[in-house]
Amino acid sequence: MKKRIIITALSVMLASSSIIPAYAAEPMKWNIDPNTYNPKDHGGINWMLAESLVATEVWAEGYREQLTGLTTDTDKFDAVVKIVCDTITYDETYATLVDNYTYRDGKGVCEDYARSVMALCQVAGIPCTYETGYAYGYAHGWNKVTLNGTDYYSDITSYDKLGDASLKMSTTLWSDHVYRSSITEIDVNTVANSFNTTYTDGGDMPDPGSNLTRVTTASGREVFITMEDAEALGYGTITWDALCAKYPELKG
Repeated sequence: MKKRIIITALSVMLASSSIIPAYAAEPMKWNIDPNTYNPKDHGGINWMLAESLVATEVWAEGYREQLTGLTTDTDKFDAVVKIVCDTITYDETYATLVDNYTYRDGKGVCEDYARSVMALCQVAGIPCTYETGYAYGYAHGWNKVTLNGTDYYSDITSYDKLGDASLKMSTTLWSDHVYRSSITEIDVNTVANSFNTTYTDGGDMPDPGSNLTRVTTASGREVFITMEDAEALGYGTITWDALCAKYPELKG
């Protein structure tokens, strides 16, 4: 789930301090060597995306024996949810990192939750899609699973954050969620660091996983700019006039 980037004095202080975030504290062991990576071997995608997808597959495969040893779809899905919630704590600082860090450090965003649920469901033999949309005022991702022939919506990100059991499984889409599209296979659109700025369903909202964030102008108009530009504005490394030159709609 993406939130509006608001740079505060505290965040500036932390950014300039000697505090080292967990993801930078130790080197990562990659599944794919970035030095010898050839995009042609991975469908033309960049190394970060390919590494994230492999990391997800490797992580999920580690639970195959546990999940396939269960007999009912309900038991399997309960186990999937527990594994994901035990693995991931919501942390927006992991939104643009290679997804190996999510599984190593146990932190991630909605894309990480939904992608991880989907990966484990595939291992367990549970039909599952990755749903894109909008919730609580932001771009968001969740899942739809089929258990014993019945379809359920499942927002494990919000379930884990809010503790609301109704978000774990619901036969109807929640009133504060707006559906946009379904992804049937784990691909680049399910990766939190994908930096997609596309609108895959033709809608007017950026896909979850994009690096776009919403800003509201003085006139109340909502405009999407990159997270990098939003942070640059907050830190004073780009002026408002320069930002408006890049995004003329900000003047409206």
